Amino acid sequence: MRENVILSDALYEFEEIPESLIVYGSDELALEVASVYSEFGSKVTLILPDSLGLDASIEKELMRVFKKKKVKVIKGAEEFSAEQTDQGILVSLVDDKGKSQSIEAVYLYTSGERQPNVQDLGLNRFGVDQADDGRVVVNHMAQSSNPDIYAVGDVTAEGPNLAVKAIKHGKVAAEAIAEGYPEVDLTFLPTIIHTTPPVASVGMTESDAKESGIEYRTGEFSLKANGYAMLSGQKEGLVKVISDANTEIVLGIHMIGAGAIELSSNFVQLLEMAAKEEDVTFPNFAHPSMDEGLLEAVEALTGQAIHQPPSRKKVNV
Repeated sequence: MRENVILSDALYEFEEIPESLIVYGSDELALEVASVYSEFGSKVTLILPDSLGLDASIEKELMRVFKKKKVKVIKGAEEFSAEQTDQGILVSLVDDKGKSQSIEAVYLYTSGERQPNVQDLGLNRFGVDQADDGRVVVNHMAQSSNPDIYAVGDVTAEGPNLAVKAIKHGKVAAEAIAEGYPEVDLTFLPTIIHTTPPVASVGMTESDAKESGIEYRTGEFSLKANGYAMLSGQKEGLVKVISDANTEIVLGIHMIGAGAIELSSNFVQLLEMAAKEEDVTFPNFAHPSMDEGLLEAVEALTGQAIHQPPSRKKVNV
């Protein structure tokens, strides 16, 4: 069956753009593959076994975009199985509504998580603590429980397997070894998804805020009302901001739309500095620009966004 099953690291084994493709997975890679190959013209079916973990507004917009691009999305797949056929792959499953489905395609792509290749290193002999899956437990300086041994990147226990984490770990470990006092803090590590349009998410989602029990408010701004988005023809998407209703501290910023990945650095900086709403609304933003989407999303927290009708704002708990 593996002849027509493409794993994460073997994606580029396609000799040509497949006529049809089934994508199984709920992570960034699965979403990106579904988006990219739909743009290439493949008939794509995206099977989501788990929640995406995105803010509900962003996920809803992403699903709307997928539907517009004719990507078939199946949520909550259970009893999943796949078998090789003369034409390619036949997948059978039960969706979140309890309905049995069978889908045929030329290829099945399934994303997977990298596992640390540390079994033969004998780390326990050196007093190095490891998580249940073998990943090395490190402190804020990428230092293991053995102070003479450092670990960086995917092999470490905290945080996702991302290059940005590995780069930060490497820099911090080098500085620590040179007797400096650096720090790795992954609290506001952005979630980046290179779909079309892209997604960037930093900090609390509305669901997180609700579960925390704090009083919060939300502001959303559609890029359809952004001048630069209209001029450039990239109107799909929105910006959403969550803030503390009492302190006005920004808790989370989420965006789907052109420029989201570039703007995510601003999102991270605002959350790192515990910015208040005024820290966004006071400075002058370039006009026209995608950046104004962030400004107006924050202004929308209090019904002051000038390019969309004001709504009756309420505090959520």
